[in-house]
Amino acid sequence: GREGGVLLYITTHMSVQHQWYLRNCWGEVFRHSALLRASDVVVYANPPAAERERTLGVLERTFAEQKLIVHIANDNKTDNAMADKHTGAMWALWYALEKKLFDGYDWIIRANPDVIVRDDAFLVDSIWHDPKATALLIDCMKNYVDRRGRMQVHTDFFALKRDLLKPRRMGMKLEQNAELSFTEYLDVKGGIEGLRWISGAEHEGSSCRAGAGKPLRLTPVTHVHDLNDTDGKLKNVAWIREGTCPIPFAGAAATGPAPY
Repeated sequence: GREGGVLLYITTHMSVQHQWYLRNCWGEVFRHSALLRASDVVVYANPPAAERERTLGVLERTFAEQKLIVHIANDNKTDNAMADKHTGAMWALWYALEKKLFDGYDWIIRANPDVIVRDDAFLVDSIWHDPKATALLIDCMKNYVDRRGRMQVHTDFFALKRDLLKPRRMGMKLEQNAELSFTEYLDVKGGIEGLRWISGAEHEGSSCRAGAGKPLRLTPVTHVHDLNDTDGKLKNVAWIREGTCPIPFAGAAATGPAPY
């Protein structure tokens, strides 16, 4: 990795929804964020075998201006756990650590293709201007705890200093959802020095997705599921138009190189 740089780690099963966002919104993400535009990109993908060549084409076009490395999941039971979103979210993280994909980078930003940073001010403030920041997380439960008193943080988007990402502990078992497993893995309840909660990105309602249930302009990160697959096709949602991203990005398009 690029010493001191930022790595954008994207994990995907290349659903129709994920592909739509890659084609239509990620170009706008990079136009509005110099930080993300300057990041290297690693993608861990688990598409159906028949879709692998197409997957590479979509990714190469989306990240044509970034240094891109793509890892395609192998055909075995462990890798195919990506088909289960809860197991897959943690497996993709452990896979990257085992393969040393994060080595050499200062910050790791993890996102699904349908998680869109519409206002990167929180990233810029912490990664570029706050030397004490070590973690940018989004809470998943009101007051960060569930009914049993256990904290939960989002896995669909986070940013962490590389040093916080440790190999899987021996004997660590997966919880019933990815959020609980990830929270235990980071030992969030025990306290993370330099933790910054991403203000405004908490969800409303029962969906544990970044900014879910809020008007898009009120959250810096969005994870809209209105495009969920229906028989392999996109839902008939009025704002879905090929070639147009409906996310209201904050500010003007970013210009100039990243300051590193």
